[in-house]
Order: sequence, then C-alpha cells, then structure tokens
Amino acid sequence: MFKRVLVGLAVGLAVGLCAGAVMAASDLTNTCTGTFEVTGLGPVASGTDSAVGRLQTSPYGPVVGVGVTISKAILNVRTGVSSNTSVPILSGDTVEYTITWANDAEAAADTMTLTDYVPAGMTFITGSETFTSAANCSTPAIAEAGGMVTFSCTSAAGTDPGPKADGVFKFRATVN
Repeated sequence: MFKRVLVGLAVGLAVGLCAGAVMAASDLTNTCTGTFEVTGLGPVASGTDSAVGRLQTSPYGPVVGVGVTISKAILNVRTGVSSNTSVPILSGDTVEYTITWANDAEAAADTMTLTDYVPAGMTFITGSETFTSAANCSTPAIAEAGGMVTFSCTSAAGTDPGPKADGVFKFRATVN
C-alpha cells in the first residue's frame, strides 16, 4: 500500500519596498515539492514544480511620471523654427506643439491620460489636435475642451515583455 505524504510547500518571496524609488522587476517564485512512502521503506522524492509571478514596476507611483516619459517641442509655423525649449513668436503667429510619450515602466497602464493646456495669450485652433502615432495601446483618442487638450488610450504596454507603448500627438494655437 502506498502512502503519499506531502513533505513541503516552499514559497520564496523576494519583495523589496522602497518609498519613492522605482523597483526593477523581480520574480515571486512558488515551488511545491513532495515525497511518497511505501510502508516499510523510507520516503522517496516525488516531483516538483514551480510557478513564477513577475512583479513589475508600475507606470505610476509616489513620484509623478515615474514610468511615462514625456517630451514636448514647439514649432513656429510661420518661420519654420522649432525647439524643445523655446522659439521666437509674434502676435498672429501659429505655433504647433508636439508631445512625444512612452510607457518606460515595465507594467502596462490600464488607462493612460495626458493633458496639455493651451497657454494664456494663445487661442486653440479647433480641429488641429491629432495623434500621429499610438503604438502598442488600444482605443487612442484626442480631444480639446476649454483650452485643455487630452490624449488617452487603454492597455498601454510596458517594457516587460515589450514592446512598450509610445506615441506622438500635436495641436496648434494662434498667438493673440
């Protein structure tokens, strides 16, 4: 007669909590091992199996913008001058803002929203808001309301396992 004896269930948890710091992905491994015993004989090792949970960094956290990176540029349409910092403008000029973003965190964002306000002294040009790319995310959308341009998407992939979500959106305004 065989008597099965469950010898052990080993759970390995390696979780480091650091306030304000970005954690790198780590594995949470759960391993089950066992033995069986035949009456009159000693226990014999049985099978073993593990399952791994991959703990990822999040696209949000205690520090704003931990995982989503944003880069912004301005173009003076009249002069063709563009910069990531500043350009000379005159009253009546049209400027175009280009926002480039990426989810550089390991985990996907269920919903991601980016908001940009039209600066005081400028008037939003209706219908100028566009997204030129939105890779590895679902249902991308862009809209303007009351001088606020909002880009959103769902399921914005992270870097693990990759490829990450990224994209570009633009809008124009006239200098008052």
